[in-house]
Amino acid sequence: MRSMRRSVIPAATIALAAGCATQTSEAPGIDTAAIVAAVTAAQDREVALISAGHIDSMLTIYTDDVHLMAPNEPARHGAAEVRTWVEAVAQQVSMTGRYTSTQIDVASNDFAIARYVGELTATPRAGGAATTEKIKG
Repeated sequence: MRSMRRSVIPAATIALAAGCATQTSEAPGIDTAAIVAAVTAAQDREVALISAGHIDSMLTIYTDDVHLMAPNEPARHGAAEVRTWVEAVAQQVSMTGRYTSTQIDVASNDFAIARYVGELTATPRAGGAATTEKIKG
């Protein structure tokens, strides 16, 4: 469902491994469990696609008005800017990581806010030491 696509992507668009701890807030009269499951599934899909380098499929998770806030870089706005940035980064490094925690606040049947913390590791394709950064969004 398009309304569940994430409009803010993890910092540096980095692969984040599944297994994050999830906390939720309850919203009366709403199937909170189903919405949390949908958000978690989107995170899991994001992890798998970025790790595999499937940029086209990965970008389907985000809305057209996505904002990318990579560490130590200017923000990228919109799917076209994000695609350009992700493609350039993917040529330079392979990416892995994980969500370490996620809090999902459900406001309605088609609106939720996920706050997350994670780690990302970028390994240069040309060789060299991998670097790991803390991320949040």
